[in-house]
Amino acid sequence: MSLSILQTNILSWFRDNKRQLPWRGEKNWYHIWVSEVMLQQTQVETVIPYYKKFISRFKTVECLAKSSQEEVLKAWEGLGYYTRARNLHRAAKIITEKYNSSLPPDREKLLNLPGFGQYTTSALLSLVFNLPYGVVDGNVKRVISRIFAIEDDIRNPKTHHRIQELMNSLLPQDHPGEFNEAVMELGATICTSKSPLCSGCPITTDCIAYNKKIETKLPYRSKSARRPTKYALACIIRYQDLILITKRPQHHMLAGLWEFPVLKWTDGESKLNTDIATISRQFNLKTVLKQSWPVINHHYTHFHLKLFSKLYETRSSDFQSDFYDSFQWLRIGEIRILPLHKAMRKVLMMAEAELETVSE
Repeated sequence: MSLSILQTNILSWFRDNKRQLPWRGEKNWYHIWVSEVMLQQTQVETVIPYYKKFISRFKTVECLAKSSQEEVLKAWEGLGYYTRARNLHRAAKIITEKYNSSLPPDREKLLNLPGFGQYTTSALLSLVFNLPYGVVDGNVKRVISRIFAIEDDIRNPKTHHRIQELMNSLLPQDHPGEFNEAVMELGATICTSKSPLCSGCPITTDCIAYNKKIETKLPYRSKSARRPTKYALACIIRYQDLILITKRPQHHMLAGLWEFPVLKWTDGESKLNTDIATISRQFNLKTVLKQSWPVINHHYTHFHLKLFSKLYETRSSDFQSDFYDSFQWLRIGEIRILPLHKAMRKVLMMAEAELETVSE
């Protein structure tokens, strides 16, 4: 394998075939940073409208830093993996205050920022400062594992480390950032997980997996553990013409997002019959059940959620909770503008016709 020819072929292909994306060719490090964070675990087509909306709303890192977490989460709503948004916000504050709103071209300083793991740090050092750090995401893993016919489990950290070293060794000295982009683009558009388009690939001559006719078998990925099913009940509690809405506390999943207070069980639906007594005990509210809606199935990375939702009435607004430390009694229109997590947005959409009638 000729390294210089492989580099030239990949870069030439990229320059002729790269997709036109709103962040591509950007010189503004802030824009590149936002795009890289959004693209983690999310498809390009999904990211594009969120990216445009986010940059329009928070035009600079200073603007992002000065905004509230709730404003940031609202702009992120529906994109998922909300820890990304919270870390983006926290890092923006540090960059503004500690580094005078400039991204430091220092690996150790970046790794100390919230949300800056190995991937994000390498991506920004490479794309912003053109420094020789190989970027390894799912697309790059697929390309490298096929070029070198790596048959080890892609989930194994040792395999990731090997691919990282190989990617570092492939970087050209003069265009490391562009080369990283090119390999990621090759994986996204040509060297796809299913039915790779090898006839359009610029490096089939150098691809060991292709020449051994095992490209569709790589990368090898061991089966992940089966995701458990969890059960929960969204309690839509009405007091006069107001609805109770609660904010998920910091240091918990979906922190900072709003939801109707939730009761959880892990062993099935049967305990949902005890919900009125549980509401009284956990939320200090005596309620009467008024309406139920069909179960909503929602999927998270590590578990499946069966989310039930019911409407209750109460004669008291004296809500108390050991879990929720922030709550409001609001009309439905006021709830709509809050940042809700996706499962709760589904509940709201299903129940809002009834809640509209209540509010009127």
